[in-house]
Amino acid sequence: MKEIAECQRTRYSEVGEENESVAVIFVAHEQFGLAPFRAFAESYRTHAAGVTHELVIVFKGFRGFEAVSEYRELLAGVPYHSLFLDDVGYDLGSYFQAVAAFKFDIYCLLNSRSVILVDRWLEMLYRYAKRPEVGMVSATGSM
Repeated sequence: MKEIAECQRTRYSEVGEENESVAVIFVAHEQFGLAPFRAFAESYRTHAAGVTHELVIVFKGFRGFEAVSEYRELLAGVPYHSLFLDDVGYDLGSYFQAVAAFKFDIYCLLNSRSVILVDRWLEMLYRYAKRPEVGMVSATGSM
C-alpha cells in the first residue's frame, strides 16, 4: 500500500540544479517505537537542509495508515510522501523499494536512528555527491 501526502518542495532552495530532483528517504521501523522518529522529526524541522528536496518516509512494519497517526502528527505541516512496507529484510531492501516507487535523480538514505545535527546538512552531502569523480557520499555515527 502506498499513500502519498502533499508533494510540495521544501523551502530551502539555495543549492541544486533546477532540473534535478532530490529525495531524502527515512526508514521508520514500527518495532523501534515513536522515540527515534520523534528525534528525527524534530531535527528535520530544526535544521535547514540547504537543498530543495522531497521527504519520503518509509513506514516499515506498520499495519496501515491508522497505525501511523502519532507519526503523522509529528510531521504536521511538513510535506512528505509515504510508503508502507512489511518488516522483512534489512533497510537496504527498503531503500531499493522506495527508489523503485519514487523516481528522483539523487537520493539521501537515512535509517531509523538518524538525527540531523547541523544546518545545511543535505547541501554538504550534495556538494560532494555532484563531483564527477564521486559515486556515493555517506556519513556515519559508527566511527
